[in-house]
Amino acid sequence: MCMNSLPLASILTLISSVITTACAITISKRQKIQLREGILLFKTGETYLVSRFFVCFIICATGLFIYGLPGVFVRDLKLVQASYALGDVIFLIAVAYLISIPYILFSQNKTAMIVTVRIFLAYAVFYFVYNLITLKEAMPVHYGSFIDWRSSINPAVQTVEGLFLVIGLLLFIALFVIKGWKHENSFIRRRSRFFAIGFSIVLVGWISVFVFLTSETKNISFMLSGGVIGNIFISSGFFIVLRGIIAKDN
Repeated sequence: MCMNSLPLASILTLISSVITTACAITISKRQKIQLREGILLFKTGETYLVSRFFVCFIICATGLFIYGLPGVFVRDLKLVQASYALGDVIFLIAVAYLISIPYILFSQNKTAMIVTVRIFLAYAVFYFVYNLITLKEAMPVHYGSFIDWRSSINPAVQTVEGLFLVIGLLLFIALFVIKGWKHENSFIRRRSRFFAIGFSIVLVGWISVFVFLTSETKNISFMLSGGVIGNIFISSGFFIVLRGIIAKDN
């Protein structure tokens, strides 16, 4: 591995992690979170809904931090691969957690929510165990003055993981579009638009990063755009979601 190569994608991912953490801190300050008996409670209203967003932001920040370890804190190729795999698992958990939010907000079928979340968590467990058993070295890829790594996970398994994340985010977005955009309450309509638009941008960023991570091309422009633009989209999307979370009902 070339020690002089800059792990640009990892650095940008760590920056995204810091931004996401800052968003979570902003939520906690605005809503005056306090810890009581091990459960996050809010002094103001919307306790359950907003606390779920807070936890989701923390989970996503953790996943982004782990994704950003290669080349900055971790150089061993097996540990690099383990970082990618663990990051994937954390994001599967984040999306499973996220899906419950519109179900709760719009009082949707609780059974459907439980089944959906359990399917996501079951695949997260399978994905974790599979990677634990088949762990291989990640493949370093140099492009110009930069370096990144390609996952050695079975392409079929990784594709299914990517589909789970995309489908989960699409389900979340669809529920806010279908149930929220035309809601009789103007505050809920406004918030739903922030959530749907914000996570649509996060989805575009995630797809960009996923294609970037799984592609075998060595085209510098493509690789830079995948990592750089993907992280910019993810951070921008979280900012928009944050705007919806801290919005006040006038």
